[in-house]
Amino acid sequence: MKKYLLIMAAFVSTSFFVGCETDDEFTAPNYAALEMGPVNTTVPLSGSTTYDVSVYTANIVSNDRIFDIEVRDATTLSEEAYSIPETVTVPGGTNEGVFTVNVDDVNLTPNGAALILGISSAEDVLVGDDFRLNVSWSCDNPLTVDFAFDAYASETSWNVVDNDGTVLLSGGGFADGAEAANVSRCLPDGEYTFTVFDSYGDGMSEAGSVTLSYAGEELVVIPGDFISERSVDFTLGEDAGAGDPYVNEDEDTDDSEGDDSEGDDSEGDDSEGDDSEGDDSEGDDSEGDDSEGDDSEGDDSEGDDSEGDDSEGDDSEGDDSEGDDSEE
Repeated sequence: MKKYLLIMAAFVSTSFFVGCETDDEFTAPNYAALEMGPVNTTVPLSGSTTYDVSVYTANIVSNDRIFDIEVRDATTLSEEAYSIPETVTVPGGTNEGVFTVNVDDVNLTPNGAALILGISSAEDVLVGDDFRLNVSWSCDNPLTVDFAFDAYASETSWNVVDNDGTVLLSGGGFADGAEAANVSRCLPDGEYTFTVFDSYGDGMSEAGSVTLSYAGEELVVIPGDFISERSVDFTLGEDAGAGDPYVNEDEDTDDSEGDDSEGDDSEGDDSEGDDSEGDDSEGDDSEGDDSEGDDSEGDDSEGDDSEGDDSEGDDSEGDDSEGDDSEE
C-alpha cells in the first residue's frame, strides 16, 4: 500500500512541476485592440475639440510596434470634420499607445454623427472590436428628453421637426427591458415640434412618459397612455415654453373608424342613438306607402321609436288600408 502511495505522490509532484514549466513557456498572442466604446464627445458651435484614443496589446515586447488605423464605412461624420493619424505606435516595453482625433464643427447637424475606427487586420496580428466616437454639438442649454419606458422600449422612437417640417433630431433603437433613457441635443433658438411614436400602437402604458426640459426647467410631460403617437409644440430661447400634447389628425385615438366613433354610438351618420337606422330608416323607403292599415296596433307605435319617419303607422296601403279596420 505504501508503495502505491509513494508512486501517486511522485506522479502528482511531477505533474505540478511540468505544469509550472508550461506556464513559464506561455507566450501572449500578438493582439491589439482600441479602447472600448462608444464614447460621447461634444464640439462647440463653429468650434473644434480633440479626443485621445488608447490602443492596448496583450503582450509586451522590447521593440516599438506600429498598427494601421482605419475609418470604417459605417462612419457618418463628414470627412471634412475630423483628422486622425494613419498609424498608432505602442512603445517597446509597454502594452499601450495613444493617438489623437481632431474634430471640427463642419457639416455637423443637431442630431450629431459618429466616427468609427478600427485597427487594420494583419497576418500576424489579432485585432479587437471597432471603436465608436459619437460627436454632437455642445451648448449651455441643450434640449433634454427623458424617457420612462414600459417593458417594450424597442417600440419607441421620436423626432423633432422645425416649422418647415424638416426633421432635425430623431432617435430610437432602445432595448426592451430598459426602464429609462436620457437624450440631450443642442438646437438654435426657435419653434419646434416633438413627436414620440409607438410602433405597436399601444403607447408606453400609463406608467410611461416623455419629459422635455430646457435650461434646467421642465417644459412639458407627455403621458405614455397614447396610441400610436403624440406631439407637442415647444419654443427654445428667451421665450422658452411648450403647449399641450396633442394627437396628430391621422391617429385613431378614440378607436373610431372614420367619423364612426363609438362615442355617440353612431355608425357614420347612421347613429343608433335615436334608435333610427340613419336617415336611411325604413322610412321613405317604406313598403309602399302601404302600412298594414290605419291598422296600426292602436296608436300604439313603439314609442317614438319609429324606424324612419315612417312608423308602421301612417303607412297605409293607399287609402286601401285593410279596414279602418284597426285592431282596436
